[in-house]
Amino acid sequence: MHNIGAELLNRLVWCMQQEATELSAHFAQVEAVFAEGDLQRIAATLASIRQGLALVGDVPEFKGGAARLQVCAALIFTHSTDHMSGLLSSQILHLCASASWEKQHWM
Repeated sequence: MHNIGAELLNRLVWCMQQEATELSAHFAQVEAVFAEGDLQRIAATLASIRQGLALVGDVPEFKGGAARLQVCAALIFTHSTDHMSGLLSSQILHLCASASWEKQHWM
């Protein structure tokens, strides 16, 4: 019975170490992921960070992780808002140009 408890504890420690390693890797690459501009990859990375912090956020190494995640979330919101604004502006210009062309050629 004692052996099973020790084995479970070792497995738990190993899982926590793996999670901490993955979380460190995500934090290390978050800036590069943002630079790529792939919103789905950014969201997936932030979701992984959030999940990792839920498991190992109390570890001193990740003490400021929640605050850093909030900053990243604000950045993705700003980035996606700017992206959507640019797409809408482009669409409006296209529609105006099409309407102008149709007006010139139908009158």
